[in-house]
Amino acid sequence: MKRAAPVLAIPVAWLLPWATHALRVDAVLPVLLVLGIASLLRVGTTLLDRVALALFLFLGLVSAAGLVFSVWPWGLDPVAVARAGFLGLIAAALISRRVPRLPLKITWSDALLVLGGVAPAVFLWSSFWGKPAAERLAMMIGAEDLARHFTIFDTIRSVGGYLPFHRDEVARQVIPGVVDYPQSSHLVSALMDNFARSSTDLGNGLVAFDHYLAWNLVGYGILAFTLVWALRWVAGPALRGWRLVAAVAVVVGCTGGGYLVSLFDRGYPSEALGLALLAVVFALSARPVRGAREQMLLLAAGLVGVSFTYYFFLPVAGAAVLVWALVYARSRTRGPWRLGPLAIAVPAVPLVLVWPVLSLRSGVSPTQALIPDVGIPEVDQRLVVALVALVLLGSLTRTGRRIPIWRSVSAQVVLSGLMVFAIGGYQLANTGGVSYYFEKAIHGVLIACFVGFGAIALLLPRDPFSWGAGQGGAAAALRRLAAFALPAGASVVVAAFAYGLLMPDRMLMTRTSERGGVTEPDAGTSRGRAFHGDKLWRPNDGKSAVNAYRRFPNGDDGRVTLVISAYRLYTPSLYLAGFRRQGGEAARPVSGINGSKEMATLEHVAEVSPRPVRFVVSRDDLVTGLRALAKRRPDLKIEVVVLPAAQIPTPPALPPPPGGKKR
Repeated sequence: MKRAAPVLAIPVAWLLPWATHALRVDAVLPVLLVLGIASLLRVGTTLLDRVALALFLFLGLVSAAGLVFSVWPWGLDPVAVARAGFLGLIAAALISRRVPRLPLKITWSDALLVLGGVAPAVFLWSSFWGKPAAERLAMMIGAEDLARHFTIFDTIRSVGGYLPFHRDEVARQVIPGVVDYPQSSHLVSALMDNFARSSTDLGNGLVAFDHYLAWNLVGYGILAFTLVWALRWVAGPALRGWRLVAAVAVVVGCTGGGYLVSLFDRGYPSEALGLALLAVVFALSARPVRGAREQMLLLAAGLVGVSFTYYFFLPVAGAAVLVWALVYARSRTRGPWRLGPLAIAVPAVPLVLVWPVLSLRSGVSPTQALIPDVGIPEVDQRLVVALVALVLLGSLTRTGRRIPIWRSVSAQVVLSGLMVFAIGGYQLANTGGVSYYFEKAIHGVLIACFVGFGAIALLLPRDPFSWGAGQGGAAAALRRLAAFALPAGASVVVAAFAYGLLMPDRMLMTRTSERGGVTEPDAGTSRGRAFHGDKLWRPNDGKSAVNAYRRFPNGDDGRVTLVISAYRLYTPSLYLAGFRRQGGEAARPVSGINGSKEMATLEHVAEVSPRPVRFVVSRDDLVTGLRALAKRRPDLKIEVVVLPAAQIPTPPALPPPPGGKKR
C-alpha cells in the first residue's frame, strides 16, 4: 500500500496545478514543492532545518532544470513547471522507497532564525512603502548594474528560459555582453514571478521592475536567513539561549544595516543569492548531515547552484567540498556508500561546468575579467582581519584542534583568504592596485567567518556560571565576571541593533571605494542620500525615466528613446531602454551618451543608433541645439520631445499592465 501511494498521487500532481491556475493562486505551488522535497529528506531534527535544506535543494534543482525549461515548448509556464516538479517528487519517492514525512518539532530558536532572515528584508522594503514609482526608481537608479539584471530577468520571462538558448530572440532586448552571464537568480525570480502572477504575460515595464525589486529583496532575505541558519547548524545544540540571541543579533545587524546591504542597494542580486548558497555549502561541509547520499545530493545541488548563480565563488565552494571529503568522507568509504555518491557526482560535474564554459565560449577572458575598472563599496578591512583572527585563533586551542568542525571552518576561512590574495596579487601585478573582484573575494571571507562563528560556541562551556566552580581567588572572580559580562555583551549588541532600527539613516550608510572613479559620499546629506549615498540617490533621474516611459511605453514604435535628464544622461536612458524592452537595440546609443553632452556627441549617438532616435529632453539649454541638429541632419530623423523632469503625471503608483504578449 505504501508503494502504491505515490502512484495514486499522479492524478493529483496533474490536476492540482490546473486548479490553482484556474483560481489564479499558483503562488501556493512553489511552497508545496519545497514542502514535498522536505518530506522526502531525512535530515534535520526540526521542521525549520528540514525546510531550509529543502529550499536549498530546490534552488539547486531549479538552476539545473532551467536547462530543460529553456528548450521544452512550455518555457516557464507555471502549470507545466509545477506538474514536472510534482511528478519528479513522485519519482523520487518511488526510487528512494520513502513515504512523505515531516518532523513537527518547532522551537523558539526556529522562530528567532526566521525573524533574523525576514527582519532585514522587511526593514529594507519599508523604505519603499507608500512611495510612487518615480521615487522608488530614484532610490535605485544609481545602481547601474541593476538595470542590466532587470533586462535579464524580464527577457527570461519573455523567452521562457536561459538566454544563451535564445540568442536570436533576445538580441533586441538585452545587451549582448550579458547573454552568457550566470542567470540562475534571474530564472528563479522570473519563475516565481510567473507563479505569483499566475501568468506569463510580460505586462507593464515599470510593474515588472517593481516585481523584480521585490524578488531581489526576497533573495536578500534568503541570504540573511541562510547566515543565521548556517551559524546555528555548525554550532548544533551548543548554540542556544543567550548565545543564540547574541549571535543572531550580530548577523542581523550586519545584514539589516551593515556592509552587506550594499549587495542590495548597489544592484548585486546574483551575488547575494550566490553567497547564500555558498554559506550553506560551507555549513554542510563543516557539519555534515547524516546519510552520505543526502550529503552528496545537497553538496552537489549547492555547487550547481553556486555555478549557475555566481560562479566566481565556485573555486572556494569546490575547495570546501574537497575539505569535507578529506575530513569526513574517508571514514565512509565502505559498503554501499560508494555507488550512491558516484551516481550523484557523475551528472553533477558537467552541470557545474555549464556556465564557466558558456562564458569562455563567449570570448570572455578570465584574466582580463579580473581587472575591471569599476568602483564598488569597500569592505572595512579591519573588520575582516578581526573576524578572521577570531575564527583562526579558535582553531589553535586544544579543543579546536580536536574537533573536525573547527578544522573545516578554519580551512574554509584560509581558502577564502587565499583567493583574496591570489586576485589581489594578480591585480597589483597588472594594474598597480586592487579593484572590483578583490572586494568581491573578500565577501567570500566574510561569509566563511559568519559561518565559522557557529564553531565558537563549541569552545564555550555549556554553563558560563560553572567557570572556576569549586575554586577560589582569581578563578571565582573570573567566573563572576563572565556571568555578568557575557549576557551584558549580548544585550549591548541587541540594543545597538535596536538603535540602528530607530536611526535608519545611520544604518544604511556604506563607505564607497575611491577606486574606479567612485568618490566618497557626502556625509551631511538628506535622508535620501543617507539611504544610498550621494552616488545612488538621483530623484531627477528617476522622475525623468518614469515620465518618459509613461509618455512612450511602446518599445515597438520604431524609435530608440533616450532621456537627457537634468543631471545625467546614461542611467535614465539605460533604465528606460529596459522598461521599453529594447536594451540590446539601445545598447550602442545609450553607451554613446555616457560622457560629453556636446552636440557632436549626441549627433554621433543618433548616427550609431539602429533606429531613429527620440531625445526626451528635460534641459532647456539643450532643446535649441537638438532641434537645430534635427533640422541640419534630416537623414537621422531625430525627434525632440520636451518633458520636464518635475512634471510627473498622476496615474497610480503601480499602473495596471496594458496586456503584454503571451508565450
